[in-house]
Amino acid sequence: MKTTQLSRLKAEQRRIKAEYIKQEIVLDQKFDHITNNAGSIVLSSILPKSVSQNDPLNKAMDKVSNFVLKMVPGDDKEQKYGPIIKSVQLIGAGLLARYLKKLF
Repeated sequence: MKTTQLSRLKAEQRRIKAEYIKQEIVLDQKFDHITNNAGSIVLSSILPKSVSQNDPLNKAMDKVSNFVLKMVPGDDKEQKYGPIIKSVQLIGAGLLARYLKKLF
């Protein structure tokens, strides 16, 4: 009887470990999504909810990013400087949010 309980516990432990690994993969994917899209996530959270109002602003931020990337020398500039540009986008979004709060 003790062997049966032990085998059940070990089976349950394997099941929980497998579930843990699945959830860890899901969390890693979500974290990667947030990391890769931080600028647009911040913009969409602080700017008006209407897509027609947000679309021009998102396009403007993309143009700014593309402009900055064109100014940076090198071939692999997007990989090297992508996080820096996203940080600049976040700073810009934060400044825009402060400005909008003062207006309204």
